[in-house]
Amino acid sequence: MLDWLILGGGLQGAHLAISLLVGKNIARDRIRILDADPEPFGAWRRSTRAVGMRYLRSASVHHIDLDAFSLRRFAAKEMKRSGTPIAPFAAPYDRPSLELFDRHCDHAFEQHRLAEIRDLGVATDLILCEDRVRVVADRGEIEARRVVLALGAGARLRWPEWARDLRDRGGPIDHVYSESFERSRLTSQRSIAVVGAASSASQLALALMRAEVPEIYFIPRRDLHVSTFEVDPGWIGPKLMRGFAAKADLGDRRRAIQQAREPATLPIDVERELKAAIQHRRIMRVTGEVSQASFDGSRVTLTLPETTLTVDRVVLATGYDCASPADSWLAEFARRHDLATGPCGFPQLDQDLAWSRRVHVMGALAELELGPTARNLTGARAAAERLMRIAS
Repeated sequence: MLDWLILGGGLQGAHLAISLLVGKNIARDRIRILDADPEPFGAWRRSTRAVGMRYLRSASVHHIDLDAFSLRRFAAKEMKRSGTPIAPFAAPYDRPSLELFDRHCDHAFEQHRLAEIRDLGVATDLILCEDRVRVVADRGEIEARRVVLALGAGARLRWPEWARDLRDRGGPIDHVYSESFERSRLTSQRSIAVVGAASSASQLALALMRAEVPEIYFIPRRDLHVSTFEVDPGWIGPKLMRGFAAKADLGDRRRAIQQAREPATLPIDVERELKAAIQHRRIMRVTGEVSQASFDGSRVTLTLPETTLTVDRVVLATGYDCASPADSWLAEFARRHDLATGPCGFPQLDQDLAWSRRVHVMGALAELELGPTARNLTGARAAAERLMRIAS
């Protein structure tokens, strides 16, 4: 029987595994990661490459390894070995390039031999026993003394009604975060409309520009704002978290999270490149909400409050709808064991991130305890620190 079973092998799950292995010296044969993705960090890499991300929004100290300066040292060693930097850091806060970050993830994965503790599989249920948890998965059952859910929130792609109608009529429309989306297929198009706001839509429009798509329309619903981070750094420490933790009402906590996250912002480097592209008319910006889309069999016409646009293809960068455990198998697990949730359906946790005696939660599902940074790398570190307190 395992001591720790981590459900989910993304950035969050990998960081916890490294923390337990290195920070608490847990024996390698006592830990396992159960990951639904065939490739390590597969979901992360699909989404970041789809939008054309070049630099992360987080600082260089935020990554999956345990030592905060591991990424910095890795970059220096690679530069010394090759004679040139593999990729630069971006100001402010030394934000790493995606290339550098991903290569460091691979380095940490190999250095800590995570492949040896990683199994492929999908969990479908948890059965609580007196001294263990039995995990029911598509490839059999696994037993562990503690199980950590690092699964994400199971969010659904956001498709506006007009976009669903266009898709259902066979119109040429994609969502950038769809698993079937491939940006390279768009380079043959003459005109593309990117619908969405903030960082994802902006980066996608810029990536299409660099691929020399002749006409690119960037369509945000409203004005954009510049912000280096998605969440105020004050949420990392007691400055803002003290007040959050003092909120007894979980509905109040959810409202605080929604107000804290900044989905309609983009970092300064992206804003500058986008602004220059618009000034040189390499990208056309049309601010407003699409109300209707028609398809004549070859091209799409989009109706906005003050204009109409006709393009070859539409790509949504509209993000996700906020789903909850109520939309997954976790709902039945929670109901069967009478586990507490907030009004939003997310788990109510104690300070050890325990949902039940032997089931713990990190990542998006831990928001009501960890606050608005729970989904990020800073949230992964906060969760691992709490879980290492109870590890033995």
